[in-house]
Parts: sequence; C-alpha cells; structure tokens
Amino acid sequence: MNISLLIPRSVLYPSMGFDIVDGIRAGLQHGGASAPHFDIRNIGVAAKDQDVFTHCEQALMNGADIVVAYINPSSAEYAHALFEANDKLLLVLDSGMHFPPAKKLSHAFFISLQGILCCRLTAKLAVDSGFDKNAFTCSFYDAGYRAPVAFASSVGTHGGSISFNHITPLKRSEFTVQPLVDFLAENTTNGVLAAFAGDMAEDFYKHGEETGLFQNNAIFGSPYMIEEVWLDKIPYPGGKTTACSTWARSLDLPENQAFMQALNKPGKANVFSVIAWEAGLFLAAALSTDSDSISTAWSTIVLDSPRGKVSMNSETNFLEAPVYICQVINDSGKSKLTVLSEVTNLDQEISLLHKDVLAFGDQVTNSWHNAYPCLES
Repeated sequence: MNISLLIPRSVLYPSMGFDIVDGIRAGLQHGGASAPHFDIRNIGVAAKDQDVFTHCEQALMNGADIVVAYINPSSAEYAHALFEANDKLLLVLDSGMHFPPAKKLSHAFFISLQGILCCRLTAKLAVDSGFDKNAFTCSFYDAGYRAPVAFASSVGTHGGSISFNHITPLKRSEFTVQPLVDFLAENTTNGVLAAFAGDMAEDFYKHGEETGLFQNNAIFGSPYMIEEVWLDKIPYPGGKTTACSTWARSLDLPENQAFMQALNKPGKANVFSVIAWEAGLFLAAALSTDSDSISTAWSTIVLDSPRGKVSMNSETNFLEAPVYICQVINDSGKSKLTVLSEVTNLDQEISLLHKDVLAFGDQVTNSWHNAYPCLES
C-alpha cells in the first residue's frame, strides 16, 4: 500500500511537520503495524486549494492509495473529486477552526481537534456558570477563523449576550488590550470570551496580567489558548482561565500514557501529534484490511485514543472525540493545565454547530485560507 503525507509548516510551531510524521509513525507502531515508506510532501501553510489539489493529484499519479493531509476542510472539498474518481482515500487532519463540510464527502475522512465545537462548549459553559453578559476579544489572526462565530452563536443560543468586541492589532509591537480593559471598567460585563494562539496568546496573557484583566474578570478561552507547548512558556497570569479541549497531557488514560511515553521528548506530545497518532491507528487498520474494504472499516471505526474513546460518525465521516473542561492553574509561578471534567451531552452542541455550518459555512471569502495555525514569517 502506498501512502502519501501532505505536511504543513508553521513559524508558531516550527516542529509541527516533524511532530505529525513522528505521531503517525508512533501510532502505526502502537497499532501493530510497521511504518511503510511514505511519500512526504511539504505544502507550506496550505493556503491555496489549487496547490493542495495539485499535490493530491501528483500523489495519486505516483500511486498513492491513501493521502494523509493537514489541510482545511475547504481544500478537502476542492480535491475530493480526484479521490472519488480514482476510488482512493483522503485522510484529513484538521485543527477544527474552520467550518466542516456541510455534506459528507464519500472518500474523505476527518480527524479533527474540533476547535470551534470547543469554542461553542466554552461559551455555553460561561453562560451556564452565570456569565451571561460578556465581552469578546481575539487576535487579528483568529478573527479570520470561526471562533468568533462559534462564541457569538453559542452565547446567543444559550441566553447570554456579547456587548463588546475587541480585535488586537496585527503587529505584535502594537499589541494592547487597553480598549477591552477600559470597557470592562465602565460597563457591567461579567465574563471575557477570548481567542488567541501561539505568540498572540502569550501577548494576551502578558498584557492581561499587566492591566489587571485576569485578576478582575473570568476568562473563557478558545482551545489554542490552553495549548500546552505555548502554555509552558507563559508565566501564570493570575485569575481563572477556562477552556474546552479534546486533549490534555494530564488525561489519566492508559492510551494517553502510552502516547506520552512514545513521544517523550519535550513538546513532541502535543495536539498535532495526537491526531497524527490517531491517523497512524487508521493506517494500521487499513494495512490489515482488504483494500476494497478500507472505507467501510473506517466508517465504523472505534478507537481507544489518547483523547479517550473516539468513533467515526458515518453520517459525516468526522471522528468524534470527548471534550474536556480545562483550567489554567499556578504551578510555582508557571502556567499549567489541569482537567476539571469531561463535557456531557455533546450531541446538542454538535447539532447547533451544524446549523451554523449550513448558515455560514460557504462564505469562504471572509476567512483566512491557510490551515490553522500555519503561518510563515
């Protein structure tokens, strides 16, 4: 079986491509299969559907049976006809910060970090916890993805409101949260919804600490605000930051312990290598299945993953994982993530997310096209 990997790059996560490849290899080994020779192609920040299409086309022409790619769902839709026409499979690794396809793609399967679902659940948690009047803040970068829509839609659905929206400047040298702090000082707003990633999250924590934002307000964040590679670099800002995520290092699960041990170098066990590990388990299942039956096997696959028990939704071809409520705590002056509990009753929020997809999902002109969080310098 021939397998091609389409791997991105990111200045926010310089080892991202290596982490994905290492995660796939480790997952294959954990699944009892030897890693085959991979045709590995670098796709930059995966910003152009046409370029992704070309890479997929070349991979299939070179004999690939399966293409594993960290790309946007829109790119998967754009290239899907290639796989359908040639009866080959596309396995998509996805940040979850774009909307998923509105309709099932027969020859594409998605392993997602479910970013905007986590945003929806975090917003619901805020309202359910009594924080019904909120301000929203995000980076210029995150404003081009779907976290703002997810937060706003969920807050409105669950009976809350957003009374102020704040976007930080593009240049890091101009970063400030002062307009947000000034608004909060003058208005009755009891929660802050926030979406930042990487160095922008670092800036938010730093400036928030300096201005008293964290000491005076409850912060409810996007999942990438608690991503642990970056969180390790950030001093504890005070206060309470809560967010939902599909994975954390401290999950007390046998599969997570095996994963952490297999990728035991600092920073190697991260959200990207987690979904890559799951891709390795998918490939291990494919290697032990008749080639004509792989699609059927993947449609019903259930796995014990570092994220918990994950299963493929055969109606969408999206792998669904547990979601956990997490909090940033003080670890001798450093920021540390702790898992509070698992979210229950996900079906309702998944259904509400699908309604958002139907309402807004085809409006790609108001979105960044590079795969989240892939940036060039």
